[in-house]
Amino acid sequence: MNRRWLARPDSLMPAVSLLLVVVAFVCSPLLGGRPLQTFDGYNSLQGFAQLGLLALAIGITMIAGEFDLSSLRLAVVGGAPMPPALPDTWRRRDVEILEGYGLTEAAPNVIYGGLPYPYLDLSLSDEGELLVAGRNVVAGYWRNEGATREAFTVDGRLRTGDVAELDADGRYRIRGRLKDLVISGGENVYPAEVERVLLEAPGVAAGAVVGVPDARLGEVGRAYLVARPGCELDADAVLAFCRERLANYKVPRQVVLRGSLPRNASGKTLKRLLRETPSAEPDSAPRARPGRSPRGRRAVARGRGRVRPAPP
Repeated sequence: MNRRWLARPDSLMPAVSLLLVVVAFVCSPLLGGRPLQTFDGYNSLQGFAQLGLLALAIGITMIAGEFDLSSLRLAVVGGAPMPPALPDTWRRRDVEILEGYGLTEAAPNVIYGGLPYPYLDLSLSDEGELLVAGRNVVAGYWRNEGATREAFTVDGRLRTGDVAELDADGRYRIRGRLKDLVISGGENVYPAEVERVLLEAPGVAAGAVVGVPDARLGEVGRAYLVARPGCELDADAVLAFCRERLANYKVPRQVVLRGSLPRNASGKTLKRLLRETPSAEPDSAPRARPGRSPRGRRAVARGRGRVRPAPP
C-alpha cells in the first residue's frame, strides 16, 4: 500500500472532517458511548494508537503523551493557534497536518488548511472580521432576538468575532479574537500572533497573552507562560526572543510564570480568568526552583531580570 495515499489531503478534508463529526455525535451513542465531562488527551491518544487510525481531528491542547501513531496519515487541528513547529514535527512522521477553524453556529466547520468549506460563502468586514454565510449557519438564537441581531449583519451574515486576512492564493488566516485585541499606543496587537512566537521560545510549554491597563500606552500585553518540565524560564531571554521576531509594540511588556493555564473542558485557555487575575496573585501551581522553597508568589517581570518567586 502506498503510504502517501493522500496526495492532496486538502481536497479530502471536508469529507473526512464531516465523517468524524458524524461518528462522534451520531454513531457513538448508538454504540453505547457517552460524553466525557472533560477530555483526557493521554487516554484518548492511547486508544487512537491501538485503533490504528488513518485520520484524526483534534484540538491543539488535547495532544499529550508519546504514542505509536504510525498508521496516521492526516490530522486536522484547531481550537487554538497552531505552534509553528508542529507541522514539521508531524510531517517527519509522514503525516499531513492541516489547521482547521470553525464555530458551533456554523455546524461547525468553516475553514480547513486556509480554504473555506465548499458550501460556505466567506467574506471580511471593513474591520477584518470574518463573516460566514451558508445553509449550515444557524438562523439565530432561540428566543433571544437581541443576541441574534448582534450576531448577524443586516444581510444575514454571521459575525464570527474573529479577525482574519485573505492572501493572494485565496487562503484565510485567523489573526485573533476581536474581544482579545490589545490596542497599545494606538496600534492593534493580536494575541494569537504573539502566542505563536512565544510557543517557539526555548523552554515554553504553553502561553497566553492578554491586555492589561497601562498609564502611558493605554494597554499593554501581559504574557502568562508555563515552562517545560525541567526548564527555568528567563523573562529577559523570552522578551529578547520576541523582539527578534515581532515589532516592538507587539512584544509583551509583562511576563508572569504559572504552573498551568486555566482551561475549559475542550482545552481552550480561559483568558477571562487571566484578565481578572491580579499580577501579584499567588501562582495556582508554583513551579519552584531546585533547592528553593515553593512558597511565595510569582512576580511580574517588566522587561528585566528573571521571573522569580516574590518575597512572602
